[in-house]
Amino acid sequence: MPEVRIERSGGYVRRPCFVCGGETDKSDVFATCEVGVVCEECLEAGSEAVAARLTHRAEHLEEAASELRRLALEDWTMPTLAALREVSAFEDALDYGFDAESGDAGFVNPWLCSVSGCNYYREPVSPYCRHHVDGHADA
Repeated sequence: MPEVRIERSGGYVRRPCFVCGGETDKSDVFATCEVGVVCEECLEAGSEAVAARLTHRAEHLEEAASELRRLALEDWTMPTLAALREVSAFEDALDYGFDAESGDAGFVNPWLCSVSGCNYYREPVSPYCRHHVDGHADA
């Protein structure tokens, strides 16, 4: 029979609950057992409800595993790590209002689509801007 005990973690953080898949509140003290951490909701539900929650989580994980196996057989199209870092640098520049490389204030990202409400990037950074994929020009 698994035993749940209270342990101090040494850090004020959230932890994933192995029972339900949720997470704990931020704390430095957690209910733990040999398998992992038990969140406050599962602890409050009691030991009898844990079996049902574990069964539900196991079923969810089995479905997720099946989907992962299916996806593993697919051909994947994805950007390069360099493209991700380039877009991330542009986002940082937009978030902080300056060019991350030169430090110039008031940097405007030339790749961001200017259509109101569109958060996608124009070519060549990303082919995913719906206005450009559909053939629409910036407003």
